[in-house]
Amino acid sequence: MVLGSGLLCLTVLSLAAPPLARVTSVLLYLWVEVSTQWLTQQFWDLCAKAFDVAQSKKFFGVITFGSTCGSLLASFVVLPVLQARHLPTEANLLVAAGMLFFIAGVLLVTAGHFASAGPGQNPAGTKKDKARTGGLPADATSSDAIVGEIQARTYLKHICFFDMMATVMRVLVDNTTLSVLSLQPEEEVKASLSMVNGLQSLLMIPMQLLSGPFFTHFGVMYGIAMLPVSIFLFGASTYFSSVSGVLFSELRALFYKKNRDGIPLTPMHTKLRLLNLHTAAKREFVLHAQESYVLPDSSTFPTGIFNTMDLMMLVKDKSVAVPRQLRVAAILACGYEKFNMNVDQCSEMLHKLLHSGDEDKSVVVCAAVALLRLSDWMDEEANVILQRLLHEEKVLEARVVGLKIVGKQLPELLGDGFLVYLLHHSSTQIIQAAVECCTNSARNSRMLIPALMKHLSNSVLRSQVVTALQGFEPAALWGPLCQYTEEMLELPLQELSSYTLASDRNHSKTEGLAGALKVLDLGAFPFEDKLKFLLHLIETLLVTSKSQEGEIDSTTSNSDVLHHLFGKDVVIEELVVDALLSLISSTDEKTMHSFSQLMDPIHHALSIKIREAHGMRHVLELFFQICPRTASNIEETSPLLLQHVEHSLKDTLRLLLKLLSTGFPKEFDVAVILEGLQSDLGQVHSAIQVLCVHRFCNAAACFAHTDSVGGTGESSSFGLQRLGIATAFPEVVLNQSSVKGVK
Repeated sequence: MVLGSGLLCLTVLSLAAPPLARVTSVLLYLWVEVSTQWLTQQFWDLCAKAFDVAQSKKFFGVITFGSTCGSLLASFVVLPVLQARHLPTEANLLVAAGMLFFIAGVLLVTAGHFASAGPGQNPAGTKKDKARTGGLPADATSSDAIVGEIQARTYLKHICFFDMMATVMRVLVDNTTLSVLSLQPEEEVKASLSMVNGLQSLLMIPMQLLSGPFFTHFGVMYGIAMLPVSIFLFGASTYFSSVSGVLFSELRALFYKKNRDGIPLTPMHTKLRLLNLHTAAKREFVLHAQESYVLPDSSTFPTGIFNTMDLMMLVKDKSVAVPRQLRVAAILACGYEKFNMNVDQCSEMLHKLLHSGDEDKSVVVCAAVALLRLSDWMDEEANVILQRLLHEEKVLEARVVGLKIVGKQLPELLGDGFLVYLLHHSSTQIIQAAVECCTNSARNSRMLIPALMKHLSNSVLRSQVVTALQGFEPAALWGPLCQYTEEMLELPLQELSSYTLASDRNHSKTEGLAGALKVLDLGAFPFEDKLKFLLHLIETLLVTSKSQEGEIDSTTSNSDVLHHLFGKDVVIEELVVDALLSLISSTDEKTMHSFSQLMDPIHHALSIKIREAHGMRHVLELFFQICPRTASNIEETSPLLLQHVEHSLKDTLRLLLKLLSTGFPKEFDVAVILEGLQSDLGQVHSAIQVLCVHRFCNAAACFAHTDSVGGTGESSSFGLQRLGIATAFPEVVLNQSSVKGVK
């Protein structure tokens, strides 16, 4: 009666004093909360009088089913009737007050029945309760005894804790719900709120029907313990959906952000990034749906940053605000809208782009690609347009555009044989598009390997070719790579009469070898195979070829000897040595020590390069004797021949030091040593000299040991090695005592 009277008074106040609507609404909300708590307490008191613990577990689901029936009655009967009669909102309060009066009448009529039935159902429990509360005062029985009882029993503490947390969760959820509803139009909220409550009540029916058997079988504590888990799962899903929705709306607002003058503020690269993120999410969903046998429901389709209409507006907008790159990205995104309700409109728009004569070729190609995706590759017109563009297009620029787009978006349209044909094309742009297709689609056909290696000598395409070759199996790549590298070293240069042809051939040889060594460095080949192959290259370049040239030079004139010293390109030799140094630096010293028996080509190469350095130093000394003033200060204005002699000597010394550094500890960087030799500081020079003396002496000892084992003794080779080291590096002073110690 009190609750109904209070609600009726507040309703009358709301109707009589509209200016006090804010105060009245707050009072109404407080009164409704008080009424809810009061009625809940009254409900549990009645349950305690009517049922014992076992009966309450058994019938709990059926008892609470009344709340679901009440929600269904209010949502689908009472509220629709009031809305159909266009009654004000206060009419809901009048109905609620009338229901409270009705409940009060029912309780007055049935209170005597509960009072008489309560003692008879559990006399033992009644006696215990009386014995427990007999010695307590009347006021203590109502408060202190209850608090003491709760503190004494852990079970009741858990019940109070769960109830408190459930109340906190309910208040937070109610507050969040009201905050969200306050942002929506009032009429929409009135029309949909009853439906939402009705659906929620329908979902509660199976849970309430199953709660009784669950509590009976597992116990009340397990049932109550499930409440935090369910609240957490529901809260996590709600939080994720709300955050994702807010994130998508914020990203969409960022895409269309403008200043007061209507000028877009978001940079173009940010817009393209947002479109690409949207397309990537849709692509993943569509590809996953195509792999399953059941078509996905439209409700499961990801929301995304943009909808189909946003993409169509971007495609149709040809103003300066939407450049071609943005339109192309939007067209490609339309290809993944196949499960959307607006797919027919999207397909019609793409067909119009195919027949449009004033559109850019990239727009037409992207429209054809999107149509093929929308139609599951069934659109014949789009297929014919793409095939003609790839095979019959006469305009080189249009064909290149088509190849790049198709190679990135639909690489399955380009077969391996057709890619081999494109890789042998005369146009660099066509070749680049074919290489990009091989990289994007991770091709692994063996027929592509020779065609790709052919372009390793092209410095513009080298990085892309190396990336494409990394996708092949190492076993399939090893043989062609070794063959290609050896062919680069065997290119004939002496037979070319034209200096220009010889220079171009030498440049192509150098670039091709650099590309092959790059593939060797990045490829997943076995370490031993890499080491043996690089040592074989060093032996071919620095040992075998120099030995053959030495035999030829012994029967020729002095001019041929000078040509042998200064007419060679050290760049190729240095490329191979650098590759060997890179391989050694990437391996631990223990592993390298196990392969020390394979390092004989390094020792022979050192012997040959020391002799060459000694000869170059001797030629430079002859220049100094002929023209001491010019040879003592060689600079850019000096004669070209003298500059070439000095540069050749420096290149040979650098290569010699790199060969020696293959035996250096990892702590010694050859680049630092080379930089230190060019330093003007005496302390740095002295430190480098000490290191070089130590390594040179070790090398000389190794050569002397090799000569003595071979039966030639130490007089021939060791003396020459000592002479070569001392004359090639005048900065490093090899005193007699150190040489004797090595001997």
